[in-house]
Amino acid sequence: MTTVTLTGCRPEPLASYLKALGVLRLVATQADRAARGHWGPEGFVLDSSLPADDLCAYFLERYSPTPVVSPWNGGSGFGPKDNTDGIDAIAASTDARLQPYRTAINAVRSIGHMDGDSDKRSYLLRLRNELPDEALAWIDAATVLGDDAVRYPILLGTGGNDGRLDFSNNFMQRLVDALAIRPPKRGMADRPHAWLRNSLFENVEVPFLDAAIGQFDPGSAGGSNSSPQGKGKGLANPWDFVLMIEGAVVFAAAAVRRRGERAGSMSIPFAFSATAAGYGSAADESGRGEVWAPLWAEPSTLRSVTALFGEGRVSWKGSQARSGLDAVRSVATLQHDRRITAFTRFAIAERFGLSNVAVPVGRIISPTQVRAEVAVTATVDPWLGSVKVMRLIPTGVGSWLRMVERSMFDLAQASTTGEGELLLDVLVAVAELEHAIGRSGGLRGKVSPVRGLTATDWLGPLRPLLLRSVEARIAWSLASGRDPEHEPSSLRELLLPVDRRNRWRAPAPVEGFGIAPLSNVLAQAAARREWITGSTQTTEGATRRGCRIAFPRNGRIDASDAVAFATGEFDTERLERCLRAFLVLNFDRNVDGVDIRGLLAKPTPARDMPMSSAVAAVLAHAGSAAPAIPSPVGLTRQLLAGASAAVDALRRSVGMEGYTPEIAAGTAMSPWLAPTLLLNPWRSSLLGTWLDRCGYRPKQLDSHMNSAGQPSDEEPNPQSVPESAGA
Repeated sequence: MTTVTLTGCRPEPLASYLKALGVLRLVATQADRAARGHWGPEGFVLDSSLPADDLCAYFLERYSPTPVVSPWNGGSGFGPKDNTDGIDAIAASTDARLQPYRTAINAVRSIGHMDGDSDKRSYLLRLRNELPDEALAWIDAATVLGDDAVRYPILLGTGGNDGRLDFSNNFMQRLVDALAIRPPKRGMADRPHAWLRNSLFENVEVPFLDAAIGQFDPGSAGGSNSSPQGKGKGLANPWDFVLMIEGAVVFAAAAVRRRGERAGSMSIPFAFSATAAGYGSAADESGRGEVWAPLWAEPSTLRSVTALFGEGRVSWKGSQARSGLDAVRSVATLQHDRRITAFTRFAIAERFGLSNVAVPVGRIISPTQVRAEVAVTATVDPWLGSVKVMRLIPTGVGSWLRMVERSMFDLAQASTTGEGELLLDVLVAVAELEHAIGRSGGLRGKVSPVRGLTATDWLGPLRPLLLRSVEARIAWSLASGRDPEHEPSSLRELLLPVDRRNRWRAPAPVEGFGIAPLSNVLAQAAARREWITGSTQTTEGATRRGCRIAFPRNGRIDASDAVAFATGEFDTERLERCLRAFLVLNFDRNVDGVDIRGLLAKPTPARDMPMSSAVAAVLAHAGSAAPAIPSPVGLTRQLLAGASAAVDALRRSVGMEGYTPEIAAGTAMSPWLAPTLLLNPWRSSLLGTWLDRCGYRPKQLDSHMNSAGQPSDEEPNPQSVPESAGA
């Protein structure tokens, strides 16, 4: 067996890809049944009994063309006003290789050309019954007979034509040139051989014909703005067009098996509805959809390749992928045929008026393992589907809908995980889309707020982000808090116009999220919690007036992160971005007791946490349960109003716990002190340690301290929590 690398048959443009399929198909069916092929770095690699010269001799001397006829189209050569140069030359030829073609032409002429009033489905059924078997492959590739209509796979336009360009008639004309069916003009006798060498190996310079190649090779198609002079001519190598059409027939059997698909244009494998993502002009393109050309690295027989296309397995959530977004996520999660090492993605885009071109828009590489961060985005799909079914989508909503799909596509296409940043982009886009819907009076009654995004599903994929980002950990803590006894029961319900049952309401209890400074918005949320939960609290048998501002369930955070939050030592914009993202997650199920620190492979080493006495006093009041000090009623407003009032309140409250207050008058107050009351620090119970570190002097051992002078409510040892906790 001889190995020949076809450097003229590369994965792109689409014409070049189809050429490779055509070579394998023809050699395997007419010259060497044991022939195999695969994709190499320099082009398509053919293993067969034919060396390069013998391969050329086969095509020039023994190749028998597939009868490609489309009498249902205008311009097919069978109409009264059609160009018949190619069809007449083939019909008049005596070459034995063309006998199946002549038989097909005569059969069509006896049936007659389809006129505009005919039932196309009935006409195609008659063609299938009366044409020779060799002609059926093209009919099956160009059309799909449904139960009640004819559908057209996007690979071959609308039934084997693109606008006024009929592929079958052009195939016959180029076949006449490639096989020299007519006597060549003077000085052109060697042109067919030179064209073939150029088509297969690109090692021969030869003038091309001024002819159309259609949507398959945008660089050679000509047309408006295709040359420095404006409108350029099309340039075609006849063998390129012939082998390209022969390769397109590989899609035929698969098209027939998929005739039950809902969308007619998706009736062939590896064809999907368009997703405006993954390439620069995506947002501005319109067209028929996408074709993903599979690449495989193992030498495969025609039978194996035909099976690959016949199955066309690119699954998403248990069913066939329907869009480019579904397809890229399928590849990222290994829900496609594992023989495929990569895909070349082609967008069938509308350009130059009504013409379509197959634009190569990227290479999708199959990963070696499942990308969990991509798989979790499937939980967004049901809610996105409820948006997409709307007939009239406002411009702003449509823009964010495309942004969600684009962020998902970028996540799936990325070669690395991005340490959670790309997944965060997805959630931010989802949150912005929800916000846009909430502002749309026409959609609020038809589309609910985000639902179905369970926090525990997202916790594992977000783990890298949570481990390295203090802003992400603070946002997770704030977003995850719940209070089953009061409404609003979460920060989501405070900041967004949604209620506990996830229904729209207006306005949000605390307005300004995303507009006003985040410190002010969160301080107002703390004040609202103070007003909601303010009640008489009993501590050690004594009745005191106070409240627990933090949400009692979940929301635990490490002490060092709490200090960073209270002192403002973080990126405010990033915190707001993370908070907006995490507020769309549902923390109501299976997240009780989940500790972010528990996700660490090793516990965070203890470290000195420098803080002012005011910060220490506020942190002593943070937390939703004893031994955190209940917040004096009005503390949040005093922290917002000014230093002196807050200092007095903190002195009194801490003094009642048995400490000598050391907060200096005139102490500068961070704008984040009031929002700190929303936190549930794991080490908020270590109020004695914090206060003592900041100059407080205990009058006596606090009743909450054990005999060693440490609080009885110790933070769980991170080493005792499995690394996969909550994932």
